[in-house]
Amino acid sequence: MSKTELTNTTGQKTAGSSNRWKYMLWAAAILLIAIVIYLTTLSLSAGAADSATTLHDRPDVQIEWSIEQYPAVVLQPNPFVLVLRDDFGEPLTDSVINVKLEMLNMLCGDYLFDLQETSPGQYEGDGMPLMAGLWRATAVIEPANGDPFTISRTLKAIY
Repeated sequence: MSKTELTNTTGQKTAGSSNRWKYMLWAAAILLIAIVIYLTTLSLSAGAADSATTLHDRPDVQIEWSIEQYPAVVLQPNPFVLVLRDDFGEPLTDSVINVKLEMLNMLCGDYLFDLQETSPGQYEGDGMPLMAGLWRATAVIEPANGDPFTISRTLKAIY
C-alpha cells in the first residue's frame, strides 16, 4: 500500500491522513483571519472619512481644506485646495505646502504632491489615490513667516 492511502492493511489511519487534517485546519484558520481583516477594513473605510471640506484652526492660522471632486476618484487627478488665513481673515501668502496621501489599513504606495499658490492665500494641487478606500492626507505647511506645521484629514476614494 502507498503512504497516501487513508488506512493501512490493518485498518489503522496512516500519518498522511493526520497531516491532511492539520493542513486543512491551518488553511481554514488563515482563511478565517483573512475574512475578519477584510471585513474590518470594509467597516473602517465605510464611514470614517471626513467631508469634502474640513476646517483646521491653529494659533494664528485658519485653514480650509477642500477636495473639489469628492469622493476622490482612484487613479485620476483630484483637485485639492487649501486656503490659509490669519486671525484677522487676511490671506497668508508665499507658503510652501507638500501633501502626502497614504492609504489606511492597507499596504499601498503613498502619493506625494505639492500645492501651488493660485491666488493670495489659496493653494491648489492634484492628488491621486491609488486604490479605493480610506486615505489620510497630511499637509506640511511652511509659512513665509513662522514655523512649519502639519495638518491631516481623511478622505474616501472610489473607482
